[in-house]
Amino acid sequence: VWPSTTGHTGPDMAVVEFDPGRRYAHEFGLRRYRVRLGYTVEPHGDGTRLVRTIEANGPIADLATAGLGQQLLALYKPQVRALLDFFAA
Repeated sequence: VWPSTTGHTGPDMAVVEFDPGRRYAHEFGLRRYRVRLGYTVEPHGDGTRLVRTIEANGPIADLATAGLGQQLLALYKPQVRALLDFFAA
């Protein structure tokens, strides 16, 4: 699945996991890396919490993942907000 978003300026994304109300993940290429961002809703106390995961594959990915995380958050801020709103509904 290739999402179509108006005004999207980041790399093309592919939805690779979708469990409505529970989990969503997408992948994309960034430089020499393949990156997967996942979002999982888990029970927490009397409510829920959103757990975000970032996986990167490519040259020295273990060292690059920490720096990529902050760049990805900035790049995908509108998409992350939309996911939070979706799961909160």
